[in-house]
This record gives sequence, C-alpha cells and structure tokens, in this order.
Amino acid sequence: VEATGWGVLVQVPLTAVYDPLVKAAVPVIFLCFLVWGLVVLTVKHKFWRYVVAPLAELSQTAIAISSGDLQRTAGVEMEMDNEIGILARAFNSMTTQLRDVINRLEERVHQLTQTREELRRHREHLEELVKARTAALAEQTRKLETQALELADAKQQAESASQAKSKFLAHMSHEIRTPINAVIGFSQLMMRTSMDATQKDYIKKINSSAGVLLGVVNNILDFSKIEAGKMSLEKVPFSLS
Repeated sequence: VEATGWGVLVQVPLTAVYDPLVKAAVPVIFLCFLVWGLVVLTVKHKFWRYVVAPLAELSQTAIAISSGDLQRTAGVEMEMDNEIGILARAFNSMTTQLRDVINRLEERVHQLTQTREELRRHREHLEELVKARTAALAEQTRKLETQALELADAKQQAESASQAKSKFLAHMSHEIRTPINAVIGFSQLMMRTSMDATQKDYIKKINSSAGVLLGVVNNILDFSKIEAGKMSLEKVPFSLS
C-alpha cells in the first residue's frame, strides 16, 4: 500500500494455476490426437486403396497369367491417372497383345498341323502309287524277260533250223550234183558217137537241161554257203562285150 508502505503477499497454490490450464489443454490435445488419427486413417485408406490394393491385384493377375489364364485382366480402376493406373493399363495392353500373339501362334500351329496331315496323306498316296507302279513294272519286266527268253529260244531254234537246212541243202546239192555231172558227162560222150539227127537232138536237150539243173543246184549251194558264212569269191574271166 503506497500510503502505509506496506506490501501484500498473496500465496496461491500451483494446482490452482495449472488445473485450469490442464482442463483447457486436455480437450485440445484430445482433439489434436483425434484429428491426427483421422488423418492417419484417411492416409492409410487412401494408400491401401490407391497403392497396396492395385499392386496386390496386379500381382494376382501376373500370377494367373503366368499360370496360363490369358483371359485375366487387372481389375484396377483404369481411370486412375497415377503411376498405378498407367501400370495397370500397360499391363492389360501387354496381356491383350500377348493373347493375340498366342492366338495367332495357335492358329499357325493348327494350319501347320493340317498341312503336315495333308503332306502325310499325300506321301502315303505317293507311296501307294509307287508300290503299284513298281509292281506293274516288275510284272512288265517279268513278261519282257519271259518274252526275251522265248525269243532267244525261238531264235536258237530258227538258227538251228537254218543250219540244218543249210547242211541239208549243201548235202543234197552235193548228192544231186554227182548224178547230174554223170548225166552231162555221159551225154557229151554219147554226142561223140554215131547217132542220127533225132538222137543227137535228144542228147543235146538232155545235156542242156542237165546243165540248167546243175546251175540251179550250184545257186542253191551258193545260198547255203552265204547263210553259213562260208561264201568265197572266185576270179573268173568274162567279156564285157
């Protein structure tokens, strides 16, 4: 107090000071923790929805495709403009292209299988044709060989007959020439004897006919020599006039 020079000392407990502050701060702190928890839950939900779940779906889709299920597509929200959406669209596009390639390969394999089957049937048909033609050629060859043997036998028989004929003609020619020469010789001797004109005419005709017959026999003998390959040339003078 200024007039008296006295001072007033007031003793206040700390609890009286801090209790109101604590009571006022607790709701604020609780509200902050509540807001922080809501923010964490929201971030976690967003992270799960836009990151973890799409990545898990892409992983499951990749496992299914690797197992052979090419009809499987990534069930991710395609309208997402982040990296996950781009990855999902690229993944589905790659799966579609892979499915198209496999379909084309299967179609090509089917065509190749049909072509191989047609080639197999064509080869079997050609083998049957070759067997049939081979059998026909073997039969024709057998017939030709039989005909060749028959022709060789016929040729041998013809040659034997020709040789027998040549021998017969040569033998008969010699046998015939001997009496003909005798007829010619005796007719020439008789013409030297005394005979009337009629007898001489008969003897001349006999001699002339014997000479003609001898020429025929000589010609036959020459043909026999030609067939036997024993023909020989003779040097005989003759007149060109």
